[in-house]
Amino acid sequence: MNPSPRPAWCPRAGHMSLAWINPHGRGARYDSGHGHSSEAAMNALPCRTTFLPAALRRVAGLRGLLVVVLALMMLGQPARPQQMQQFDLRSASFQVPAGWTISYQSRDQEYDFISPDGRFQLWARWWFPDEPLLAFEGTLAHAIVPLAGQQALYIVSENGPERMLQLAFPQLDAEGEQFLFQLLAPAAQVPMAEHQALLEQLLSGLSLNGLAAAGAPGGGAGVAPPTPPQPVAPVVPVPQPPPADQHGSAVPVPQPSAIAPPVTVAQPLEGTRFQDATGAFSLPLPEGWTSYATEAAGLRQAVLLSPGRDALVLAALAMPEGSRSAAQVLEDFVALLYRDALVIKSIEAEAWPQIAGHEAHMVESVARVYAINSVAMPYPRGRVQVYSMPGADPAFLLVTIRGPEAPPDQAATLAAIVEGFVPGTAAAATAIPSFPVTAMLVDAVPVSAPPAATPGVLFDGRSLAGLHPLALSGADFAQDAELTPDGLRITFADGRGWAKAGFAASSQPITMPAPGRQRRLTASLDGANSAGLTLALMPPEQAGADPDGVHLMQVQFVHQGDGVGKVTLSLDGGAESADAKFPWPAGPAVFDVLIRPDRVVEIRDGAGAQLAELAYRTDPGAVPVVVQALLAVDSKNWATKLVLQGLTTEEADFVPPPPLDALVSAPTAEVELFNGMGLGRVWAGNARTAAHFPRFARLHDGALRIGWTPEDKASYVGIVSPETVLWLDGLHGMGEARLHVAIDPAATGDFEISLAGSYSLPGNLSSNDTYVLRFARQPDGSFTALSATRNQEKKGIRTEGLAALPAEITLVMRPGRVFVEAEGLNPGALGLPLLAEGAGLRVAVHAMADAEGRGALALRRIARSQTPAPRRPPATPAAGIAPLPEHALFTPPMGPDWQGVSAGAAEFASLSQADPGGITLMRRDPVPDWNRIALVGPAPAVALDYRIETTPYDLTLQVDPVAGLAARLFLSADPANFENSARVALSVRVLRDGPEAGALEIRLHTGHFSYDHWRRVLPADWWQANWDGRLGLRFDTDRIAVMLAGQPIIHGQTAVSRRDAMLYPAIVPGGMGKTDPGRVTLRAMTGAWVTPAGMDAAERMRLLDAASFDAEAFADLLAGTLKEDRP
Repeated sequence: MNPSPRPAWCPRAGHMSLAWINPHGRGARYDSGHGHSSEAAMNALPCRTTFLPAALRRVAGLRGLLVVVLALMMLGQPARPQQMQQFDLRSASFQVPAGWTISYQSRDQEYDFISPDGRFQLWARWWFPDEPLLAFEGTLAHAIVPLAGQQALYIVSENGPERMLQLAFPQLDAEGEQFLFQLLAPAAQVPMAEHQALLEQLLSGLSLNGLAAAGAPGGGAGVAPPTPPQPVAPVVPVPQPPPADQHGSAVPVPQPSAIAPPVTVAQPLEGTRFQDATGAFSLPLPEGWTSYATEAAGLRQAVLLSPGRDALVLAALAMPEGSRSAAQVLEDFVALLYRDALVIKSIEAEAWPQIAGHEAHMVESVARVYAINSVAMPYPRGRVQVYSMPGADPAFLLVTIRGPEAPPDQAATLAAIVEGFVPGTAAAATAIPSFPVTAMLVDAVPVSAPPAATPGVLFDGRSLAGLHPLALSGADFAQDAELTPDGLRITFADGRGWAKAGFAASSQPITMPAPGRQRRLTASLDGANSAGLTLALMPPEQAGADPDGVHLMQVQFVHQGDGVGKVTLSLDGGAESADAKFPWPAGPAVFDVLIRPDRVVEIRDGAGAQLAELAYRTDPGAVPVVVQALLAVDSKNWATKLVLQGLTTEEADFVPPPPLDALVSAPTAEVELFNGMGLGRVWAGNARTAAHFPRFARLHDGALRIGWTPEDKASYVGIVSPETVLWLDGLHGMGEARLHVAIDPAATGDFEISLAGSYSLPGNLSSNDTYVLRFARQPDGSFTALSATRNQEKKGIRTEGLAALPAEITLVMRPGRVFVEAEGLNPGALGLPLLAEGAGLRVAVHAMADAEGRGALALRRIARSQTPAPRRPPATPAAGIAPLPEHALFTPPMGPDWQGVSAGAAEFASLSQADPGGITLMRRDPVPDWNRIALVGPAPAVALDYRIETTPYDLTLQVDPVAGLAARLFLSADPANFENSARVALSVRVLRDGPEAGALEIRLHTGHFSYDHWRRVLPADWWQANWDGRLGLRFDTDRIAVMLAGQPIIHGQTAVSRRDAMLYPAIVPGGMGKTDPGRVTLRAMTGAWVTPAGMDAAERMRLLDAASFDAEAFADLLAGTLKEDRP
């Protein structure tokens, strides 16, 4: 990677000329800061310089330097105001003029800029002080300047045509690096006065650790005048001690001439092979490792993750894409990798191993490691090996990452995986799980009403009175904790094991929430100076104990770095846990922890925006507890810190969110699905590149705000509902459903709203034949709107010439068609077969890249409203005509000819009970493994023939509607392998725990089970009053509906329901989960063709089964018809 051109006299840490980009790159020079330690940071120089002594003549002596220093010390207003761009780099914040462009950037490490006229360059970066800053030939003058609360070193230097004005701030950050602010210009073209004036202007927008450079102490009482510059004399380099790794251990510093391949011997692996789904490549998959596959334009990628999630292999194979060759695609990908995921700290080795018949170039480094394809390592720095052969056909890249103290056998495993890489389909395929998209943003909608009671103060930030100090696992409260004006400050340095310190509010016990009430804990802290907080709810008798293993409930917040926080909820000493990620606050912060009675914990910030919503199963009950507030080391021996400024608690009434899956039988007002304050378990962030959602999306000021620039190369970013959020109950006749979407037009560009029945994998838009309303900005500034199905845009309804986007958009759905109601839009109807009674809709809203590549969306609200038509009465035949017959497919106890099937230790004889009224199938209690018994039918329960083109077919089960019910019905092509050959699976279960405990869960899978699936949860009070245990599947052409209580509650489109389908039944106890408990008592199973409304005798005869055909009755019918036709 060659990120940007830079003077040969000033290589910088992280800016390497990696030889593998050059196919003739043997012996290429590596310039990078190594992990040296230095006690004299001010005596280090970030640029290896060979300055010309003649340059000294270009500075107007000591007086000129003194003028510059005084100007820096008295920074005030800029020379003339102009628009500025704001940038943040760790704890540094600065501004550059509008129009300046980024020439290079490295995540959390460096920004380089160039002015519009090309005369100035600004380098803002963090640098490890491993070389002297002063006493180099070419350094013209220097002085100490008090800026941003530090004694900054100001240096003027020249090399050939370039002049640099540099400020080095001595305070080291958590990475052990110091901040450099460097302004370069050609000395012959830019007068010193102009150079100095621009530096002063740029410094007026600079701050470090929240302290502004402008207005910093300077020139006042007690401030010494700047140190006069002294003539520069040659300096004999002082040998440096070996650098220390992040745990304090010395590590060798290789010299470029001494770089040698790492000592790693590949070992044979036990396991299978990962095979890319397209056959692009394969590589060994050791036993216990997991694989995640992704793709991007021109790239097939896979991540292999170790069982402990502490090592990974990234494999990427490039193909030509558009105008880019495969080598260019790979080079662009590597540039992004080094910009966003790997920040090199030192080069350790290089080698040229043979991989897949090619000589690959391997570079080993110590690097700051960020998430790769959303997979994050549990350490900030790791040892990274990058193998590449961009000139190979096909071009490929392999990356391995392991911990700084990884054992040798792990390195050998990684080497074996890499050496086993094979392009093409040379190895057997293995299953590839879908790549999970992890939203870093927030979690939680619908939002329950906030508490309004008066809070009780557990800790006021000023006194520990009434609190019991805690020092656990080797901590020392007197040493590690300090009560300061800013709050309770707790600090653990590296090497403190699993230390914990804090307090227990033992004098103020509280109670867990009772039904109808919620408990709120509010912690105030300094986010910039905090990396963790644990709130543990303890039994009063164990108020002073270590919470590990004994807490009733615990909420732990951890800053994982890069502005990403993680919150983990655990219960019953850790027996149950859930977690989510969120943006870690950069300043004063509030974490509101709301413990709800419906087994949900919400986390909100001080503005009410939800950071997470975590559901749990264990019910601790309304018991008394004592609150512990702690700082706990998250990873053994890692440093952490906390500044806790307050902790309060209160209890208030709880208003539950509306049940989104409840049957709708009467007109409804608008029900909020998204309110701009959180995503919850209803919504998930979505983007073509997983990292783009947390990077470009934020909840702010009552809206989800998304934005990116053309340089970001994003395609789409938005939110999706993984499950159904709108059920089309009563959508027949004049029935209607509406989806309401509100945006901020001024902050929105191209975007789309989509409706889909089937599921889409994370990172994808909805599939073909789904509905899309797309708005797009035109070159003249107007917008077009297109209402269409995704693969039939030419047949859509278009509106052109919109002067502005509408703030409110309503999609009006009626049977088989959709309308758009919005200011200025064409109100025409679009045919949409998806819209049928009982259908479940998934909704998505995405910002889309416009013609210039930028994206913007401010989404304020999504809601639904419905006006269902009255329930249709059952169809009846013509007078005097009997309905079509219903045939018994199962009669108790095991007839006709049904078979019981055992699996492993799950024996049918011991787990089934039959009597004349039915048969009960059970799972073992507790469930020890995946094995379960089954009841398998002898003949097809569904046999679709010509009649499917006239009327639907009903398959109906009768089960006992009781608590503990859990069963699955498989309809398969092969009864001997019913689960793997299933074409339809119907699951019914009374939920035992979690937020929906007691509710009836219905699931339907058909077609491609990964996509064609629906889940509906009916409230307990409804099903207990309205359901008699009859549960049916209605097969119509290309459609299947789940029938319950006489109406369709789930409706899915599928090619399974077509003429000639033959499906065998099998029933198993338990839910969809492999170890879900439960039982089912089956009383009956019947099949029947649905009687058409007004069916006459002739039609009835045509719809009867062959076995039911009555020849005499047919002859009589025919004779009667002929008699009627006789003149």
